[in-house]
Amino acid sequence: MAPVQLENHQLVPPGGSGSGGPASAPAPPPPGAAVAAAAAAAASPGYRLSTLIEFLLHRAYSELMVLTDLLPRKSDVERKIEIVQFASRTRQLFVRLLALVKWANNAGKVEKCAMISSFLDQQAILFVDTADRLASLARDALVHARLPSFAIPYAIDVLTTGSYPRLPTCIRDKIIPPDPITKIEKQATLHQLNQILRHRLVTTDLPPQLANLTVGMCLEYIFKELTC
Repeated sequence: MAPVQLENHQLVPPGGSGSGGPASAPAPPPPGAAVAAAAAAAASPGYRLSTLIEFLLHRAYSELMVLTDLLPRKSDVERKIEIVQFASRTRQLFVRLLALVKWANNAGKVEKCAMISSFLDQQAILFVDTADRLASLARDALVHARLPSFAIPYAIDVLTTGSYPRLPTCIRDKIIPPDPITKIEKQATLHQLNQILRHRLVTTDLPPQLANLTVGMCLEYIFKELTC
């Protein structure tokens, strides 16, 4: 498997960006370059975890191949130093990868915690804004505010008479039934009905059903209906 490198968020061969020229031997990467590239890849929003793992494996393989080419030309002490440095860099890189994999397993919980934290931050902002608005209202709008005049006449009526005579009459008419009519009012009403009936009998033609009735019988019937 040919090693690849990460350039401009794309996986490309180490010899170039896809050109047809001959591939030269890759130079050994500086210490921490692989870790920085892995961190940049992890921070990129468009990378998949499988792509990142594949890139780190290719990076470690590329460094190992470069190390095998360079070690025969160095002394024993230098070879040991290069091997220790390579092992340290690779271990640090894969430790970070392991932490990233463990974090990915709990990404759902982390996302929920982030949503809760964002909600609490929004609530805190709303509380602060509400407090600021209330303080501004107390300083500006409520400075000249006054209480309304108290209903002193109504209170005097309730305390002295035990009643409240200032209610609208429409409420009283709907709740309290009207007083019954007196005998004098009944007689006056019957007198008016008598006059109306006499006028109708004189000015209109009676139907055949009323030919045998008299005015006295009608008035007696009406009086019974009114007094029941």
